[in-house]
Amino acid sequence: MRKNLLLFGALAIALPALATAPNQQMKRHGHPTSKATVTNPLKHSRKVKDILKPGGMVATNDLFKATRAEETLNMHWGYCYDPATAENFEDNEVNQAIYVAPEFTEMLDGAVLKSILTANPADASAYDEVTDTYGNPVKTCKVWVKESLDGDPITEGEGELGEYAFDWSSISLTTPYTIQKDKPFYVGISYTLPADNPYAYGYVTDFAYPAEYDDTNLIYSAFIGYDEEWEPMFGSERKWTNIGLDDGNACIRLDVYGDNLPQNIAVAEDSEVPAYVAPGNKVEVFVAVTNKAANSIKDVEISLQYDGEEPQKVSAEILNIYDLLPEAIAYGYTGLAIAEFDSPKTEGNFGYTLKITKINGEAENNSDSESTGNILCLAEGYHKNVVVEEGTGLWCGYCPVGIAGMEYVKENFTEDGVIGVAIHGGDVMDVLYYGVFSPIEPFFKGFPSCFYNRNFAYSGYPSPDEIDLDLSDLIEIPSCASIEAKLEATDDKSVLKLSTKTEFLLSGEEGEYEIGYTVLEDGVGPYLQTNYLSGMPDDKSYGFGSKSNPFLTKFNDVARNCSKPMGIEGSLPAVEKGNSYDYSCDVALDDVKNVKNCRVVAMVINKKSGFIENATVVESPTYDFNGVDEISATKSASFARGVKGAILIDGDNSNVNIYSASGMKVAKANGFRVNLPAGIYVVTRGSESTKVIVK
Repeated sequence: MRKNLLLFGALAIALPALATAPNQQMKRHGHPTSKATVTNPLKHSRKVKDILKPGGMVATNDLFKATRAEETLNMHWGYCYDPATAENFEDNEVNQAIYVAPEFTEMLDGAVLKSILTANPADASAYDEVTDTYGNPVKTCKVWVKESLDGDPITEGEGELGEYAFDWSSISLTTPYTIQKDKPFYVGISYTLPADNPYAYGYVTDFAYPAEYDDTNLIYSAFIGYDEEWEPMFGSERKWTNIGLDDGNACIRLDVYGDNLPQNIAVAEDSEVPAYVAPGNKVEVFVAVTNKAANSIKDVEISLQYDGEEPQKVSAEILNIYDLLPEAIAYGYTGLAIAEFDSPKTEGNFGYTLKITKINGEAENNSDSESTGNILCLAEGYHKNVVVEEGTGLWCGYCPVGIAGMEYVKENFTEDGVIGVAIHGGDVMDVLYYGVFSPIEPFFKGFPSCFYNRNFAYSGYPSPDEIDLDLSDLIEIPSCASIEAKLEATDDKSVLKLSTKTEFLLSGEEGEYEIGYTVLEDGVGPYLQTNYLSGMPDDKSYGFGSKSNPFLTKFNDVARNCSKPMGIEGSLPAVEKGNSYDYSCDVALDDVKNVKNCRVVAMVINKKSGFIENATVVESPTYDFNGVDEISATKSASFARGVKGAILIDGDNSNVNIYSASGMKVAKANGFRVNLPAGIYVVTRGSESTKVIVK
C-alpha cells in the first residue's frame, strides 16, 4: 500500500477546504458558494484525518520553533489546528474567545501566560499569486483575559498583526497572568475590519470540529446560526455565540511558561499498518506522532502487539514529514515515526494494538492512547476484488472529482474486479446520514473521500490519479475468501433473488463472517451537482472546468437504501478452511427507480475487523446500461430572475426545470411565471442553467 498517511495532502490537488464532510471529529454541512468565506490557500483540503497540528501543514513563521525560554518550559496551548478559513458575518467589529476549561487549568496550574497568539484576518482582494497568500487588512489587535465574558479584563494588551493573512501574530499582555487550577477563564481577541473593504474577512477558524469541547469557541456578534441553505442568520442584538460546532475552533493560543508544565505526552494521532503481510515478511508501520507536552520529542518507542502474542517494541526517530530528516518536535507539532516489526507467527486474521510506550529513549509516555486494527497474514490466497466506497453529495463542490474517479475505475480497473460505490450523504440520494450506511459515516474523512474494502485506515482522495496509485498496490493483495454470485428474477418485478457461493482458506468461528450486499443504480436523476471546478483548466478539473456551477447530470454507481451493506446475521455458519458455503436471499428493490439500471455488489464481511474480505458485482437480469441516458447542462446563462414569491422566465419556457439548492427538482415551468417560496433555486433550460433568489 502506498504510504499516503502524511504524503497524501502534498500529492493530491490543493483544493481549498470550503466543503468538508463528517469524520470522527467533524460533523459538517457543505457550504454553498454564496457564503461569505475566504480560505487559506496554503491549507490543503481535508482528504485525510487532520493529523497535522499547529505548524505541521504550513509553517508560516517561527513562533512554534522554541520549546524552552532559557530554563523554563514553554508551550503554545490551544484547541485549534492550523488557520483555515476567515468569514464575514456582516460585522466589522470582530470578537473571538476561547474558554479554558477546568481540565486544562489543572494541567497548566502555575504556568504564566505572557502573550496571546492569534491568526491574522484576510483581505480577499489582496492576493499574491507568487507567494499564494492573501494580505491582512488589520493593523492592530487587542487581547484580554477574563473570568467571565461580561466581566472586566483581568489583564489585557494591544499589538500589531503581521502582514499576511492566516499567519500567527503574538501580542503581549501588559501584565502576565498566572493560571490557577481551580479558576477556569476566557481568553479573547478584538479587532476592527475596515468598513470600506467588503473583501475583509475576520473570525479566523481552523474549520474543524472542536477537539475537546463544543462550547469553548465563541464569537460576539449578531450572528445566530445558519439556515437550511447554509446562509448565515442574524438576530437583533450582539451576543456571545458558540461557533465551534459549525465553523471550527477559534484560532487563539496561549503562550505559557512554567517549570511544572506537562511533559512526556505523545499520541499516535494517526497510523498506517499494512492490511496484509506474507508470513516471514516485515511489517512497516508509519505513525504520526503529536507532542502534547512542553518538552520536545526526538524519538519514541512504538509497541505493536498481535492478538495472542507478546508485544514487539521498536525505537524510532521523529522525522520531518517533508524531507524525512530527524527533527525534534515541540508542543502541538506532528512528526513521522517509521518502524519495522515481525509478521504474526502463524497465518490468520489478527487484531493488533499499537501505542507509544517511551519518549526520548527513557521517559515513560504519560498518554494512555492506543490504536487498534486488523492485519491478514497469508502465504497465498484468492484474487481480491477491491470495493471503493466513495463519500459524495450534490452539495459538495469538489465531488465532481469523485465522479471522475468512479468513471476511471470502470474504464481502467474493471478487469481487475474493482467495484466503485457512490455513497451519497446530505442530498436526495442520501444513504449515509439517515440510511443503511450510517454505521460507516463517522469514518469518512471529508467529501469527497473514499476507502478501500472498508479498511478505514486507508482513506483516499477519489481523483483518478490518486485512485490509480492506491489501486496499483491494493489489487495485488490476496484474500482468504472467495465469492461467486448470481441474480434471478422473481414473480415480483421489484424483488430479485441473490445466490452466493463462498470458499475460505482460513477457519472462522460462528458469526465471524457474513454475507452482505449493496444495491447500485445507474442513471439516477437528473439532479444538480455543485461544481467548484467550474472555470478551472481542463487538465486540473478532470473535464468539469467547462461545466457550470451547478450543472445538471445523472449519476451512476448510486448506493441504495435497500442494501444490506453491514452483513446479514446468520448468513454464514462457522467456516472451515477449504470448505464452501451457499446462501441465498431476496433483494427488495424498495428505492430503486429503474430496475433495468440495477446492479448488486455481493460481499463477504469480516465482522471482527469490519473489512470486506471479497466481493463481486452482478447485474439484474434485465440490466441495460445503454438505457442510461446521459444528461449534462454545462452552460451558464441568465434567462430567469427572482422576484418576491416567484421566478420569472425570459423567452422560451417550454423546457424549464427548477431545482432547490440541495439539488432536488421542485417545479417545471408552465408559463413565464413560477410561484415559489423564498429561497435559492437553480433554473435549467436545456443545457443552460442559472441561479436565482426568490425573496
